[in-house]
This record gives sequence, structure tokens and C-alpha cells, in this order.
Amino acid sequence: DLIVKSNLVNEVYSQLLNMLASGEYPEGSKLPSETQLSEQLGVSRNTIRTAMSKLIALGLVENQQIGRASCRERV
Repeated sequence: DLIVKSNLVNEVYSQLLNMLASGEYPEGSKLPSETQLSEQLGVSRNTIRTAMSKLIALGLVENQQIGRASCRERV
């Protein structure tokens, strides 16, 4: 079965949210780059970028520089 792209973005978003909630990335820590996350999760950088934009919009992470972000607060 093919995974619809929006479902893939939501899955990656959920995985990133779980990583933040579990404390894998403590408050103030740098998250891996888009490239590193895409390799780790086996998805494209664009999928990572779209999922990260949801976390940024919620104020859970902040964009530090192109392709990098940091955790703002614990979920």
C-alpha cells in the first residue's frame, strides 16, 4: 500500500513530537539537521521540513538557521 504524502508528514510530525515529549531532545538543545532527520526517519528533507513547520507553528521548536532548529519547551 502506498502512503499518502500528507499521512507521511503526519507520521513524521508524530514521531518528532514523541522525540520531544520523551526528552530525547531536552529544552534548548539543538535538533539534528533536516538531512540527518531525513536519513534517520527514511523520508525526504521536504517531508521533514513540512513536519517541522507544524512544530514551529505550535511554538514547540524554533528555527535557528536553515535546516536546523532547537527545542523550545517540553511537551
